[in-house]
Amino acid sequence: MTSPVTVTEYRTFDQAALLEKLGGDREFVRSLLGVALRSNGNLPTELRDACAVADFARLARLAHKVKGTAGDLVAATLQSRAREAELAARASGPDAIGLNLGLADTLDEFLDELRSAAARND
Repeated sequence: MTSPVTVTEYRTFDQAALLEKLGGDREFVRSLLGVALRSNGNLPTELRDACAVADFARLARLAHKVKGTAGDLVAATLQSRAREAELAARASGPDAIGLNLGLADTLDEFLDELRSAAARND
C-alpha cells in the first residue's frame, strides 16, 4: 500500500489541486512555481505604480495577467479578486484603485507562499 501524498496547505493557492492538475509531477510543479515567480515578481509594484497615476488601461492589463496566473496555479481567491479589479479598471470605476491596491497586497502574499512552496521538497 502506498502512503498518501502530503502537501503543505497555503492560504492563497491549492497546492494539492495544482499537483493533481499536473499529474502529480512535483518537479514540474516546482518548475512552474519558479516561472511564475520570475514572471510575476514585479506585478505588485507595477499595480501600485499604475494606481498612483490612475492608469486604468494598465491596471486592467495587469489584473488580467494576475487572473491568468491565478487560474493556472489554482489560486481561486486571487483569481476572483483579479477578475473584480480588472472589470473595475476596464470601467474606470470609482473602486478600481482600491480594488487594484488590494489585489497588489493579495498578490504579495501569494508570491510569498509560492516562494515557500518552491523552496520546499514536498
